[in-house]
Amino acid sequence: ICTDVASMPEIITDGVNGFVVPPNNPAELKKRLEQIRDDAAEAIRLATAGFYYFKRGGDFLNAAGEMIRKDAHVNDAFYVCPTFNEMILRHARIGVAPIDREQYISLATPQNVEEYEQKMAGRSNV
Repeated sequence: ICTDVASMPEIITDGVNGFVVPPNNPAELKKRLEQIRDDAAEAIRLATAGFYYFKRGGDFLNAAGEMIRKDAHVNDAFYVCPTFNEMILRHARIGVAPIDREQYISLATPQNVEEYEQKMAGRSNV
């Protein structure tokens, strides 16, 4: 969820990969937050999937600690993405780099992890 300011609408397409709400409109922001909270399938569909790199591990730890302190969970699970919100609140720089689908291996499910481990085991035999 982002507001319609700066370059955010260039990254987020409303309803496709997130929601764009008008600035200074807490009612619309609340509506979108409740929509994600109440619709697990929508929350999963919009979840950030990717590889995360933090230049300083402490930045992640501090942001994750703040996220946990705020109890910012979805369906009783904590995710990495809200740590970005905490870092943005601290004026940290956040970057995005596209990864070709063929080079990306999801670790979202136990089956994905098993597939990754098998792929890595196969590479060690080469």
